[in-house]
Amino acid sequence: MTAVLSVLVTSVGLCQNRTHKTQAVSSKQSDCPESISVDSYNHFDQTDDGRTPQPPDWHRFVAWPEGITTWAIILTLVAITWQSFETHRAATASRDAASAALLQANHTVVSERAWVLVERIALTSGGIDRPEGIQQVFIHCEAKNYGKTPARVLGLNALLAEGPISDPGATWNDRLYDFNQKSTPTWVITPNRAKALHDSVPGLLANPDDILPSLRREGAAHFIHGVIRYWDMFSENDRFTRFCYRWDKRGAPLGEGWHLAGGEQCNQET
Repeated sequence: MTAVLSVLVTSVGLCQNRTHKTQAVSSKQSDCPESISVDSYNHFDQTDDGRTPQPPDWHRFVAWPEGITTWAIILTLVAITWQSFETHRAATASRDAASAALLQANHTVVSERAWVLVERIALTSGGIDRPEGIQQVFIHCEAKNYGKTPARVLGLNALLAEGPISDPGATWNDRLYDFNQKSTPTWVITPNRAKALHDSVPGLLANPDDILPSLRREGAAHFIHGVIRYWDMFSENDRFTRFCYRWDKRGAPLGEGWHLAGGEQCNQET
């Protein structure tokens, strides 16, 4: 805008200078001898057919004051257009910088967050400190944090079920994702450490050395399905680790013979 004002001031100065020159010429003409008649001037101001010549079309772009007003409008529009372009470019640069910062933050969360995975599954009993009694059977889940920051575990839901050996997903239950809106972490698992999580098996009582009850039908298997719910250190967004294990060692004690089953359909992490 400073450049535009400079151009306008210069233009006005030039026009005023031209006006002073015109007045000076008129003054000199008034000093000329009166013997020169008006007709002699008219002789040069007229065409051969007696008409007064008209200025060309471009004359109005330099004439005072119409020409100066026209150029002022043109230069103002140019300045407005240039300012709009610069504003748009600055806004685009700010948006790109914000997007880059968000991507960097997301990358940091992904690379530094906690990752809780299941290391081992078993059935246990004999807990003398359990209010359910010493013979109550529990699903024992050994969970390890493979991330770089602590994991805040809100709970474990698990079930023991008998189902077709060819279809582990048939014994899955969606209620395993229901944690009754629990909002207080129960355990903290630090990086590269494991923690034993437990959930009881309602109605199943046994001693530590007992074996699982016999299967009720051919082609069936015992399955353990479970979900671990936890938060990382960056937010309180729920993260889940879903798992499925099958017992395939008949005649073994409760704590032995469990192996991963069901593939990606039954084993997922978020």
